[in-house]
Amino acid sequence: MLDAMRLLGKSKPLRAELGDELIDAYVRLKQADWRNYAAHLND
Repeated sequence: MLDAMRLLGKSKPLRAELGDELIDAYVRLKQADWRNYAAHLND
């Protein structure tokens, strides 16, 4: 999942179609989801 988020964040075609703001917000949201998931694994 982390690799997919990194690739999405760097995707020029998707940024051109959807806009930087949407891509950045989505990547931040998914990174937060990942951190929450990982935190539960460590509990």
